[in-house]
Amino acid sequence: MTREKPARQKPAQGLQRAVTARWTQKLAEAGWTPICHAFLRHYGSLHPVISPVEAMFVVHLMMHKWDDRNPYPTFATLARQMGVSVSTARGYARSLEKKGYLVRIAHTGDANEFDLSRLFAILEHAVDMAPPHGKRARRPAEVLFESHPAVPEVA
Repeated sequence: MTREKPARQKPAQGLQRAVTARWTQKLAEAGWTPICHAFLRHYGSLHPVISPVEAMFVVHLMMHKWDDRNPYPTFATLARQMGVSVSTARGYARSLEKKGYLVRIAHTGDANEFDLSRLFAILEHAVDMAPPHGKRARRPAEVLFESHPAVPEVA
């Protein structure tokens, strides 16, 4: 017996798309973080790949990015929010830096700044190279990203 696939629902005209409609009023009031679909769709197919825990590290950095300036949470804050040790949080940053997606800007006696502009440039390239939403890519994602100038050679 074959089951019929349900029709995909499209948002109704005038539908409330506020954070409170997607989560709850109480959760929205506790704070929320906008994450671009391009990041969610592409982080696992970049070359080198961003692991799921590294992606969560980026999400936590974005929690501290309120405008066009670099976020600057302490590693202790990131570790506490992620439920990991400070050394593990530093390891995520080191890995993302080695992969070319993050640049840490050290400040003596203060929190690091985390420059994500290289990751943003690579994601913009991914958006430019991706087929229209819902279509399949004609070639592996690795091919699309290996030659991007913002990605350094990784040994």
